[in-house]
Amino acid sequence: MAKNPRSRRRWAPAVALAVLAQAVCVSAAPSITVTGSWSQTIGSASLSAAAGSDLVGTYTSAADQVLLDLSDPRWRVSVQRVDAFWHSNLNLYVQRTSNGSTPNGTISGGTAYQSVTTSAQSFFTGTKNFSNIAVQIQLSGVSLQVPPATYTTGLTFTITHI
Repeated sequence: MAKNPRSRRRWAPAVALAVLAQAVCVSAAPSITVTGSWSQTIGSASLSAAAGSDLVGTYTSAADQVLLDLSDPRWRVSVQRVDAFWHSNLNLYVQRTSNGSTPNGTISGGTAYQSVTTSAQSFFTGTKNFSNIAVQIQLSGVSLQVPPATYTTGLTFTITHI
């Protein structure tokens, strides 16, 4: 039986990412402020070639899609994913793309993409107060194997006094 050329698989999901913040107090009173969010709509314009090809598999936000402001003498920022509706083929990554600004603090780590899972994991560390630390988000694993839907997850950044 010949395939009908009009019966192509349609792809029109949107991947929406909400950014959430949570402060954790271990011994002092650290604070974190998170600004920014990202959503990516994936449709027919996202095909890697002509009709019948797979989708582009990786999407990257602006380098300063999320900005973090941190306040504590010595701190660690952790990150985790909180899924609302997510497909197991999709992978989310974050990287720190700037040091932000501080009068005399230090910041270390987080400058290479790291996978974000549903378990909190260390992202980067530092000392003193910082503002406007830029974070970039990357989504991969997009393909025609992922059913069309709106997939939503959140990123939780947690500051801990160390």
